[in-house]
Amino acid sequence: MADTFNLWFEKYRPKSLDDIVLPPNKIQLVKRWFQDFLEGKARTSGLLFTGPPGLGKTSMAHIILREYGFKVREFNASDTRSKSLIHENLYGLINITDVNRVVNRDEPPVAIIMDEVDGMFKSDRGGVDELLTFITEQRRVPIICICNLGNVKKDTIKGLQKECLEVNFQLPDEGQMMQVLRRVTGGEGMHVSAEAENMII
Repeated sequence: MADTFNLWFEKYRPKSLDDIVLPPNKIQLVKRWFQDFLEGKARTSGLLFTGPPGLGKTSMAHIILREYGFKVREFNASDTRSKSLIHENLYGLINITDVNRVVNRDEPPVAIIMDEVDGMFKSDRGGVDELLTFITEQRRVPIICICNLGNVKKDTIKGLQKECLEVNFQLPDEGQMMQVLRRVTGGEGMHVSAEAENMII
């Protein structure tokens, strides 16, 4: 049974913005930010997705970046937490991308996902400070930082909240859960009674 659920988890992973369980106003907020970024009007180059794990933060990041034509480079911040690694990976990526786009103008622009940023706060602050410097100094590459709030004290991410546009993901309500449930059961050709649906939710 566990293998079946794992398969469903991947099979029904959100593939478009319509699949994301997030209030429409928050999706519109992210889309407006990208429009402003592409027009050079965004206050910051960083987005911060916060909330409990398992709510689609990383899926949302990949989907929105693909929708706007970016080539995604994802890092796990818990593995890239030191100042030197942050500098080497992020600034090095920009330099390589600049060269590639000179050689091939059809090369898509690059964007960065920094996943599990909460893992950076478990070591020294050097990596966090370098990440903040990257976000504030460069304006060409969008970077989406993803943080599971349950793993950090709220006051430790004030710097990121100040320098990024924060979008908070919250637990879905019953209506949203029903929408996802019916997408899965419909896709599997399953007929589930209303009573069973409510029990599952």
